[in-house]
Amino acid sequence: MTQSATITFYKCVQKSPKLSCDNEHVFSRTFFSLILNGRYLEYYCDIMQTCSLDFSYQSAPLQISNPFSNTNPIDFEQFKKCVESYFRMCVSSSLNGIKTSDSNNPMENNTIEIEHTVSIRLRV
Repeated sequence: MTQSATITFYKCVQKSPKLSCDNEHVFSRTFFSLILNGRYLEYYCDIMQTCSLDFSYQSAPLQISNPFSNTNPIDFEQFKKCVESYFRMCVSSSLNGIKTSDSNNPMENNTIEIEHTVSIRLRV
């Protein structure tokens, strides 16, 4: 039987002022809870996107930080896919109906609160 953990993503902050944003990168932070072996834990991970002339929150590649220690049994590759899916869902939701006149000045500290739960397998 494959063991798994439950992750509930609940908040994403786009272009977080707590992270050092620059003209080449956009940094965001995703918050989530983890239930692992009956223990409830709170985490966050950072997401970095490289900006370009054709930059899009929906399609620009993501670099996702690993919030777990090397001894944590979470499958990080599967975790990254879950984070990317959640992030793109949040961005899609937050940009629906929003238009900005200056595309060179994206919104800062845009907080999206959407709850999304996934089950993720553990490394054995």
